[in-house]
Amino acid sequence: MKQMTVFLIMLVLMTACSFSQASTGEKQAKSSDKEKEIKLNISIESIIEEYDDYRLAVHYPQTSSDQLNQVIMDYVKKSIAKFKQDSYQLIQEKKGDTPHELNIDYDILHTSEEIVSISFAEVVDLGGEQPTLGISVLNFDVGNGKRLKLDRLFKSDSDYVDKLSEYVSDQLLAHENLGSTFDEAWVKQTTSPDEANFDLFSLDNNGMNFYYPISAEENSDEPVEVTVPLNKLEGLMKDKYLSALKKYRTEVPVKKLNVKAEGAPVATDQVLMNEQKKQIALTFDDGPHHSITERILEVLDNYEAKATFFVLGKRLTYYPELISQAASAGHEIGNHSWNHRQWGRLSDAAIEEQLQRTADKVEELTGHQPSVIKAPYNRGNREIQKITELPVIESSHDIEIWRLSEEKAIINEVMKHAEDGAIISLQEVSPNMLEVIEPLIKRLTEEGFQLVTVSQLLQEKQPEITGQPTLSSWRP
Repeated sequence: MKQMTVFLIMLVLMTACSFSQASTGEKQAKSSDKEKEIKLNISIESIIEEYDDYRLAVHYPQTSSDQLNQVIMDYVKKSIAKFKQDSYQLIQEKKGDTPHELNIDYDILHTSEEIVSISFAEVVDLGGEQPTLGISVLNFDVGNGKRLKLDRLFKSDSDYVDKLSEYVSDQLLAHENLGSTFDEAWVKQTTSPDEANFDLFSLDNNGMNFYYPISAEENSDEPVEVTVPLNKLEGLMKDKYLSALKKYRTEVPVKKLNVKAEGAPVATDQVLMNEQKKQIALTFDDGPHHSITERILEVLDNYEAKATFFVLGKRLTYYPELISQAASAGHEIGNHSWNHRQWGRLSDAAIEEQLQRTADKVEELTGHQPSVIKAPYNRGNREIQKITELPVIESSHDIEIWRLSEEKAIINEVMKHAEDGAIISLQEVSPNMLEVIEPLIKRLTEEGFQLVTVSQLLQEKQPEITGQPTLSSWRP
């Protein structure tokens, strides 16, 4: 009997223990599931190329989700391939002599634990009267990494297609930008209750935004955007998505652009110019980059060298600490535009906005606006003369290291052009920079060069340019 009692007690204890373990395991599983509620990390990548026949600058987000990244890269590769194919065809037909351009920029319209919505603004310039402007949108369910199409967003038992048709039709007919471009028959056809008519949309804190080209003949015009507000989506959109959009409502302040930009004072006391040495200015263009810029700053510090960083405003928003670090270390921050558009086909107002947005961001991060400017692709300096009084730098040599794969070839190309008073530009975002920066700086130092900023070099070699009230472009 005693043995039976002992056995029963042990059985009860084991059962309790087992229940406790199962309970703990269940809690851990729930905790693990909670941790899987993805906090999506987003950075920026850029592909920038320049050839005689075409230029391209494509900016796209890199996320912590492999599934999202794959879809984004598929879009990027297809866009670039189509542009190159169309460009090549026109070149073979000998149509036009202006370099073609592809520029893709993006905005994160909404990001939360449930949804991310990314719009891509596309500019394709194949030498026609006006560039073609387009828009593509990728919407994702962050949890499973899948694209959000209408049938995933909306309740299957709702009449969402009919409702969207009604809402969008009303807004298109009343849209202030349409004028007489559309007639009622066109709007009726475009917004008929067919899912295909509503497949180009984005999601943000205000609701769903749908995009429609103004006309097939006038591709240069920006697509018309109409918004279906969140309150109109009640009962139609699945609760988890509607809640996500409501939960993360934010107001984005709009800053009015200033007319002029004033550069930071030339910090000549940061580096003592050695008259016994040859001076050279290295510029690092198209950054910053999360790992490459950090490595460049480390190497420059080790060799007591200074440089000028010609930054893109778009990339600054992702790596603000790096540009602050560069400025604090005595390096110069130059303005290289917002997103690397080719300036020859932009209006003065558009160029000014490109410069001013970047200048404001630099000032916010460093306390000073940029003191020098370099045009994208090092073209378009004449256009800037109407806009700014700052020095515009025409680099003596642009080393296109993205074309060169070997460290030795890159260094040899730099050294071939290195001379007293030279400005040499390197593409900062090229992966080759990680390997080449230390041996390159070492070689220049061993050859007797003192590395200084562009403004210091200008003041030393062309002192009359500094402080002039009118713009000056300078080439050594």
